[in-house]
Amino acid sequence: RMRFLMRWARLQLGLIEMKSSSQSLVHRQRVVLDYVISMVAPWSARLKDEGKEKEVAVHHLGYLARFLNKEGVAAKVKATNMLSAWQFQAPRGMLDESDEVALRMWHHMVLPTLGAL
Repeated sequence: RMRFLMRWARLQLGLIEMKSSSQSLVHRQRVVLDYVISMVAPWSARLKDEGKEKEVAVHHLGYLARFLNKEGVAAKVKATNMLSAWQFQAPRGMLDESDEVALRMWHHMVLPTLGAL
């Protein structure tokens, strides 16, 4: 299932790059990357466990680490995180609701998962 998720994400990122205008490119890439990273987030919480649970968590996080290290993906993660960091510092009420939702996911799920890697 994890392997399929990573393949789906690479396909989506490629399609977005082909079809998106430069203005919406990073926003659309963030949706895909944040989704994939948040799907792996529960496994990062299990790194504190012992034995078999920890082994399974490391295995699942390995899929994410390999995906994030693929050619071109790391640059997209950097660009989307820079966008999120900039928006996170924006004054309240400046962003629309979809950006607010994306930032909540980024802050609560994406950042801790990336930190666990």
